[in-house]
Amino acid sequence: MGNTSVIEKVMQLWNTWDDRFFMLTSLLIQALLTILAPYRKRSASRLVKFCLWLLYLSADAVALFTIGLITSSQDINSPQRQDLLAFWAPFLLLHLGGPDTITALALEDNELWHRHALQLAIQLIVTLYVFVQSLRGDNRLWLPTVLMYVDGCIKYTERTEALYFASMNSFRESLASKPHSGPDYARFSEPINPSVTGAHVITIQDSKKSLGRDYQDDLNHSSKDGVPCDTKYTRNYACTLKDADAEEEENVMIKDAYKFYTKFKGLLADAFLSLEDREESRSFFLDKAASKVYRVVEIELNFVYDIFYTKVFLLQKKRAYVRILSFLSVVAALLLFSFKDKTEYHDTDVGITFALLGGAIALDLFVVLMLMVSDWWIIITPKFGIPKYVRFYLIQFLKLLRFTRGHSRSRWARSISRYNLLDRCFKDPPSFLKFIFIRRIREFLMGVLYVETKQIDEQLVVNFIIEELQKKAKLATDIKTSKEVYSARGNNHWYHWWWACQRFVLKILVKRLRRS
Repeated sequence: MGNTSVIEKVMQLWNTWDDRFFMLTSLLIQALLTILAPYRKRSASRLVKFCLWLLYLSADAVALFTIGLITSSQDINSPQRQDLLAFWAPFLLLHLGGPDTITALALEDNELWHRHALQLAIQLIVTLYVFVQSLRGDNRLWLPTVLMYVDGCIKYTERTEALYFASMNSFRESLASKPHSGPDYARFSEPINPSVTGAHVITIQDSKKSLGRDYQDDLNHSSKDGVPCDTKYTRNYACTLKDADAEEEENVMIKDAYKFYTKFKGLLADAFLSLEDREESRSFFLDKAASKVYRVVEIELNFVYDIFYTKVFLLQKKRAYVRILSFLSVVAALLLFSFKDKTEYHDTDVGITFALLGGAIALDLFVVLMLMVSDWWIIITPKFGIPKYVRFYLIQFLKLLRFTRGHSRSRWARSISRYNLLDRCFKDPPSFLKFIFIRRIREFLMGVLYVETKQIDEQLVVNFIIEELQKKAKLATDIKTSKEVYSARGNNHWYHWWWACQRFVLKILVKRLRRS
């Protein structure tokens, strides 16, 4: 009898707190995902990866389970609590939409956008059903519930769209443009290519002079306006690296990285690189110092990561207006709920409701702050048509934020994984592995035991990799030579072979000259 009474008390306590517990758990998961997701690309820690994996997979499960709890418990609650539960349901749509900082763990998750689209339709119907059920009585929270429903629909639709746009087929279709001649055009047109003639060189020099005059005009025009030249968004940046400080220099590299990102992202979808783009990138790669090339490539890869794993597509101007509407809906819902008479509701439920509303607003503001200190802010600010004086103060605020964060923040883990083959071959594996017969689990544990990460020296990457690539890029003067140079693996035998051939040809020429 005693055990039965204890079980009944536990069940009663659970029935009272189950929906409250899971609502707070879902909010906590969203907060942790928002904060920890940026560390995914900056940390090689297995603990961070495991926590993100667990939180990402748990977020949808907890939200869906909580919606089921609210739906099944509507008939057994008081009318006042039914209204409150109907108000909570749209928050779960908001949580199913996920944070802006992570939408997928792997590229394969983007291909499952069909599943998320179906789940979106089902959960919208279920949440709407909960709201309609609450209208049977006098629901005094119907207006804030509608506002949160709008916000939840927007956030969940954004996640589905992010997965769709990051899927490979959609990404390939978004790159569709007018066809170009392809990589073999240069090889077939070499005998008649005018780029080797003197007239073409003169044209390039003239265009450079004209470009220099335009560049100087931009500087003079910007000084007349009284606006710092780094607020001008033109193709030729109005600040030089000699006169810029560390922050402005980084901004110039961010713009260079974005320019090459827009040109090279087609390679991710098996597209061709035009001859003009190849020559432009090669010239930039050879003219810049190895350290600056390394930084530009680092920023460019950071853009690629954001495209496939975050909601970066929201940076379009039209979608920004929808996001503002979403934020204002939450603020309006908070104000409406604050002025309502809450004496009929339990104090705990009122506190949880304020926590949900405050958490939604805080997470949105946190995401905006993270955007302002990211590389994308430098790119999107001029595109939104912000007035000059507002843009100037925004950039000053951005500099203050970046000063507190530091100029040389890491955009990747700066580490490599290595497999300890000696320990694997000469040391006996732990005894517990003998009892694990599932091959995938065994391989995973073997990787945990024998794979370790090692921090690498950034200067080593610059000196050993970037400078070596610059040496090879000097040889890649045409498509055929480029393919042979880039196909070298493991050593720089092509580089040494090329110089050996040059020395051999010179020896032959010297001998012929002596004979003549």
